Amino acid sequence: MAPYYEKSRTITFPSEPHRQHLGINWTDNGKPGEPGPVQGSFQEALQDPIGKAWLSTDPFSGDALGGFNNPITVDPISKTRSSSTTAYYTPVKGRKNLEVLTEAAVERIILELKRDIGTDDSNGEQFVAKGVEFVHQGERRTIKTRKEIILAAGALQSPKLLELSGIGSTKLLRSHNIPMIIDNPSVGENLQDHLFAAIYFEVNDDVVTKDDLLRQVPEVVQKAMVEYQTSRTGPLCVGGVTSFAIMPLVEFLSENGQKTQRELLDRSLNTKAQTGFPSQPSQYSFLRSILESPTQGSASYFLTPAQAGLGSNLKGVIPGNFITFGTSPLNPFSRGSVHISADNTAQKPTIDPKYLSHPLDIEIFPCHLQYLETIADTQPFASLLKPGGVWTPRMRDLDAAKEFVRD
Repeated sequence: MAPYYEKSRTITFPSEPHRQHLGINWTDNGKPGEPGPVQGSFQEALQDPIGKAWLSTDPFSGDALGGFNNPITVDPISKTRSSSTTAYYTPVKGRKNLEVLTEAAVERIILELKRDIGTDDSNGEQFVAKGVEFVHQGERRTIKTRKEIILAAGALQSPKLLELSGIGSTKLLRSHNIPMIIDNPSVGENLQDHLFAAIYFEVNDDVVTKDDLLRQVPEVVQKAMVEYQTSRTGPLCVGGVTSFAIMPLVEFLSENGQKTQRELLDRSLNTKAQTGFPSQPSQYSFLRSILESPTQGSASYFLTPAQAGLGSNLKGVIPGNFITFGTSPLNPFSRGSVHISADNTAQKPTIDPKYLSHPLDIEIFPCHLQYLETIADTQPFASLLKPGGVWTPRMRDLDAAKEFVRD
């Protein structure tokens, strides 16, 4: 996949002083002379100690273990967002053979039987997608295709469209009076989603953050607007999160830690009841190999210069300047499902992510969350924190971290 990622982007690096400030010691892996349409750039603010405090790793190397300050999808010249629209659609929107319909709801994919595959028995039957039925501006329409149909409705809507089209579990389709065309009980199963947790710390008054901008303080918003409109500089040119890290379970890297982890994996994977999806053994074996490798990350960390949090751990808007550390497991073991709730596209699907249903997730996720406190307590971040400032309640032990995650 690397060549496709490389040719999709053009990264413009900042000046050498800013490059050193942000710890950007790597270079773009894109091929010279073949710039991609999606533009990437970096914030340029030498007075910002937060980005400098983060670590230095090449995020495009394929071995991105550790921290890095990442580019944002902002055009370095116009200082406007670079997106799939500006990169791929806008340059070709005038083509006569291209028509884009917005606010069109697809109801089903039209499948037709194809028998000409060299066999006469029923097992030789194949169905081919030949068109779609959809509603646009109140009118139901059908479009037939001569070549291919690309189903790209996302992790939640793609299974819904398959089931509405007659591809899915026979039992489920019959319960909604949908004719079964292809019996595939795996459709909508094996759903994986990433939980997220964050802790915040008040920083010294001289540390520049985005808190006042997020609080919509009128004079701060006005100043940012003027700065952007007149010189294309300021906080409106910068993304909300520009510092990330890919991290292993640090506490399991030692020899004793590896032994503890091995016992945990043996116990949890051997006692977990089978959920029924065919690829579960191979998936769990692969995920285990990631956890056991000291050069593979099992969670992403991020840093944002503002107060953020979730659920009961967010105390509302608090005066002051803050930084927030967050983490999300990259490869959760828990598996959920998403299925249709009715026989029409207007009804939302039934989603059951089954967060933390696998015992390993409630062991691994809190460990990463605890390590965020270790990062905050370590220089140079420790010197940025305001003595006696407002912080997320400290996690005394792993049980406290588990409770935090569940909240």
